[in-house]
Amino acid sequence: MINSIINNIFLLVQIVSGIISWIMFILIVYLAMKTDFWQKKIYNVFIGFRKLPEEGLDHSLKVNKEWDNIMKRLDSKDEANYKLAVIEADKLLDTVLKKLTIPGSTMGERLKAIPSGQLPSIDNVWKVHKLRNHIVHTTDFILTDNKAKQAMTIYKQAFKELKVL
Repeated sequence: MINSIINNIFLLVQIVSGIISWIMFILIVYLAMKTDFWQKKIYNVFIGFRKLPEEGLDHSLKVNKEWDNIMKRLDSKDEANYKLAVIEADKLLDTVLKKLTIPGSTMGERLKAIPSGQLPSIDNVWKVHKLRNHIVHTTDFILTDNKAKQAMTIYKQAFKELKVL
């Protein structure tokens, strides 16, 4: 008699635990879908980052206006503006990569996560990203107009390959 009562209590505990587990699982999935966790983490693991459409990219990714403002800095013939142009172009590229849901907490991690076919100029992008890092971290770094223009050419190529420019 006591054995059957204990067995019934354990059965009831198992049923209640199972129900609570399912409710928690459903709640986790719901919250993951409500936030961007689902898109940024699970989506990237199973599918990869957003594939670019052949035509008609949404306007939130278009960078024409920002790019034009960056390019105006090169016309100033001032080294400080050259440096700002490289820094802003790198930041703009990072913003685009984030919007494409490329995983990574830094620009370097996002660049490592890009499949080579998606961005053929990835090696050159790494070079200009390193140039940006030198500009930011080296106080006496000198950036010539020629080097700045070369960097802008590489950024422009990357934006075109990502179909945002």
